Amino acid sequence: MDSKYITIEKETDIFNGFFGFKQFFLRYKRFDGRMSDVVNREMFIAKKAVSVIPYDPINDKIILVEQVRFASSYMGGETYVKEFPAGIIDNPETDSPTDTAIRELQEETGLKKEGIKDIISIYDYMPSPGCMAEKVWLLCGIVDVNKAASFGGLEDEGEDIKVHIISFDDGVKMLKNNEIHNANTVVGMQWLILNREYLRNKYQ
Repeated sequence: MDSKYITIEKETDIFNGFFGFKQFFLRYKRFDGRMSDVVNREMFIAKKAVSVIPYDPINDKIILVEQVRFASSYMGGETYVKEFPAGIIDNPETDSPTDTAIRELQEETGLKKEGIKDIISIYDYMPSPGCMAEKVWLLCGIVDVNKAASFGGLEDEGEDIKVHIISFDDGVKMLKNNEIHNANTVVGMQWLILNREYLRNKYQ
């Protein structure tokens, strides 16, 4: 945190679990140079994570994984959500986003090392910085879709994942038809649309 612009007067842990929830009373530096009055801000404390685009440039296909997403169902959306593989960086001190992307591809799609040809680091972003402390690294995995499994996930983590291999064109149709409701996957598909030809030329 940049203490030149924000001063925390009081910080309270509301909840501590796999994720956390905090309440802050703070002052921030205004555009006119003055410090603000004390304001109350509540923040969902998530973790650092990755989202990886599994793309096969030879077959021009992508992989989506489908699993139960309770928050989506709770908000009136789909219970089973199709999305790009994603996961938490378990130890940010030792695990790189690339290491985590490889792990998630293996766990969620059943790909082995020989089916993962390359990992491209794209950029990082915060999905909702107004209320949530979470940073996501977006990466592209150059893969052989023929080596993916039909199902994935870790039983000891309560995962039950169905693997879908679809054409790039079908992925674009899903995006245009508002059939993708996971923000990381929307961002990833938009990046792939912009970079598909480059990837096909490089990895053919």
